[in-house]
Parts: sequence; structure tokens; C-alpha cells
Amino acid sequence: GSVWSISEFDKESLREGPRAVNPALFPNTVINSPASQISIRFNIKGFNTTISTGFTSSTDAISYAVNMIKNYDDYKVVLAGGVEELCEQTYKGFHKIGHLAGSRPGKEEVNCPFDKRRNGIVMGEGSAILILEELEHAKKRGAKIYAEILGYGTSFDVKSKNIYNPKATGATDSIQYALEDAKLAPDSIDYICASANSTLDCDVMETRAIKNVFNSKSSSIPISSIKSMIGECFSASGAMSLAASVGMIEEEFVAPTINYEQVDKRCDLNYVASKADLTDMNKLLIDTFSPTGNNAVLVIGGINE
Repeated sequence: GSVWSISEFDKESLREGPRAVNPALFPNTVINSPASQISIRFNIKGFNTTISTGFTSSTDAISYAVNMIKNYDDYKVVLAGGVEELCEQTYKGFHKIGHLAGSRPGKEEVNCPFDKRRNGIVMGEGSAILILEELEHAKKRGAKIYAEILGYGTSFDVKSKNIYNPKATGATDSIQYALEDAKLAPDSIDYICASANSTLDCDVMETRAIKNVFNSKSSSIPISSIKSMIGECFSASGAMSLAASVGMIEEEFVAPTINYEQVDKRCDLNYVASKADLTDMNKLLIDTFSPTGNNAVLVIGGINE
């Protein structure tokens, strides 16, 4: 990520003047520096771009990569994913707007999506990169194929201003668009990898969006949030959820939502809690929703159906 480098570069410039700035900090201040470093390290000379849409960045990047493969014959294999750093500047920013668990007086520092005790995010950091490949190209070289990207949907919610829209308008639309893109009916979905991040408004909003789309089936679809285990990784969260979901298809299990102990009547769906359930899944929905209005959803499926 670039937030720390941008902050350090600007801090030195303001305090000591531009001549005192360490020039070694400059290359990492540009937002595409992680992708550039990867390309340099592995001598990748194809197109190189960075999508910066906040919480949905890596989900949007994966869709961008899929479109490159679909629309341009020259591109058969694309690396796509996301990265997020945990730094003082990010921590202070989310604390100031009250998004961190325990940031309000008397509240417990706990990471528990969908649980009644939730009061904010626990920050995480990390990266997830996936190899996306044109199907016939992958078959020809004998690659192991784990899953297929079936659909993508996105919708910006203009009612979100550092808080998730309680009506879930954008989230609902993005799920519906993803299902339409995948040419699937709602009752085809076997599992939902939730965006729920242990904030009061996100988890309720996502519950409403799922109900809006799946209606009576919403109470029977297994749902869990891997953020209960890895924290909120912002830009990287979509790619991390996708990687986890591919693993669930491969290993035939549902990752749990840990720390789910106290039921919130506003979150009343089928949340997988405490331990992983063994199950055979084929069609999965992956949600990534942002408090600043971006909503992006992927649908994936097992390849051997």
C-alpha cells in the first residue's frame, strides 16, 4: 500500500522543506507502486493497472481482469487481487470517524460480525492474488482449475456517506446485477461469503440486501464472514474473500463466523458459527460493500459440475 509512504513524504516536506525529503520514499507514494513492484520482480510486461475504489478495490480489479481476458485475444492469463497495509495513519483515520471496535467509550474491543455485541471493525492487513485464465488456455496447458468467475455486479449507493445505507439500495442492486450477469436464479446460490465487518450498520444492511434478493430462501442459505478471523482488510478484502471461497469449493466446507454468540434480532439469517460445516457447494456469492457507497459482488462456481 501507499498510505504510509504518502504520509511520511508529506510530513517531511511540511516540517523540513522539500529539499529535506528522502527521495527513496517517493516511488512508493504513487498508488500503483505495489503492482509496479510485482511487475518488476517477475518481469511481467503486459498491461499493468491499479483499481482504487476503497473497500471494493480488489473485487473491481478482478472484474477488470476478467474483462481483459474476455475482450482481448492477446490476454490469456492475468494476475489480479489486492493489497492493504496496516499503518498508523489508517488506524487513526478509522478511529476518528468511530469505525474501530472499542473506539466509543464503554464499548468492547471485539470482532464479531452479525453478533449483538459488535461495535466496529478490527483492522487487518494482507494480500491475495489470483491467477485468472481463459478456460481453453488453462485446459491446454493442463492447469488445475479451481473455480470459474460466473458473474459480477456493481452499484454505487449515493446515500452512503461514511455510513452504510440502511435501505441497502446499492448492495441489493449489485447482488441482482451479479446474478443476472451469471445468468443464475437466486435459488442457485449455495453459500454467501459476507462483507459483514462487525459494524452495526454494515451487518444489518447486508442482511437486508440478502433478504431483498433471496426472499424466502434467504433464511436457508449458509452465510459467514471470514472477516471475523482476518479482520477488515479494506482494499484486499474482496480478493481475500474470493480466495477463501475458492478454497471452500475445493475442500468442501464452509468457513465459520467466529465469536458469534449473541443473536441480534435485526440479523436473523443462517450464519455459520463456531465451527466449519462440511458441505458440497458449487455456486457461491461474494459480497464487498463500502460505507462510502461502492458495492461489488462476484458469483463463482465449481468447474467440474
